[in-house]
Amino acid sequence: MPSTTDDTDETTSGAPTLSRRRLLGAAAAAGAAGLAGCSTPLVQIRTATDTTEREFDAGAVDRLRVDADGDVTVERAEGDAVRVRARKRAHGNTELDEFALRSRVDDGALHLATRKPNVVGIGGGSVDLEVSLPPTVAVDRVVTDDGSVTLRGTSGDATVETGDGDVVATGLAGDLDASTDDGDVTVEDVGGVVTARTRDGSLVVRAPGAVGDLRTGDGDVTATVPAVDGSATVRSADGDVTVALGDGLDAAVDATTGDGDVTGGGFDVVEIDTESHVAGTVGDGTGTLRIHTDDGDVTLTRPS
Repeated sequence: MPSTTDDTDETTSGAPTLSRRRLLGAAAAAGAAGLAGCSTPLVQIRTATDTTEREFDAGAVDRLRVDADGDVTVERAEGDAVRVRARKRAHGNTELDEFALRSRVDDGALHLATRKPNVVGIGGGSVDLEVSLPPTVAVDRVVTDDGSVTLRGTSGDATVETGDGDVVATGLAGDLDASTDDGDVTVEDVGGVVTARTRDGSLVVRAPGAVGDLRTGDGDVTATVPAVDGSATVRSADGDVTVALGDGLDAAVDATTGDGDVTGGGFDVVEIDTESHVAGTVGDGTGTLRIHTDDGDVTLTRPS
């Protein structure tokens, strides 16, 4: 049976909690205080913080799934334990016990979830997660409603989603599917296929194993494409697109812009070459790479 832990339960049978630490920050009663010689009141909002730490035996865990509402950082660390730190912050009329970290181990998957209250009026806060993973534990899925996600040096084919925040991923061993509604996506040194989307923000993808789809609704795209995952798209609705075609790329490439210029090249065979449309093949042209911006310039480069 799965084992579950929340902030009121210090132990579990399947995945023991080894430590918990509470740090309460400075608090001041909310209200108006007159300043000598000044008619403007000073309002101070009560603030409190709390840090919860847990450890899980990596022998019982092979993958991580996170459902959060705040910033999430996951990074590789040596050792035989998964270490989790939840940093809670409450202000105004919101109490710390209204925020929670829940954990569950189910069939080898460590599930982490955070909870924060819906607040009307003065108050609010956040729960941010920091997770350290041994190399044997893969990242499966990280989702947060409101916060940034950072992955460093992790393994596994990871899916990352945030409603409002940036995504940063560096030194990953597997595939990455990253998306945000409002934020930038920055990816560097990912061994597998990278797929990335943002509605409002820039995309930067350097040194991937291969590229799937890279799309932004409003922002620039800068990408290195050493290979394509069959058929790939690099696209911006409103922004410039710069693509470095890898030396070993094998694809038919079609680059267009609705309002701007297409410059550069590096094709082995050029089929179309106009101000707003350049197409040709790199290598044998086995895969397909479509590059487009509705409003902006497209720049193509290739190592000489």
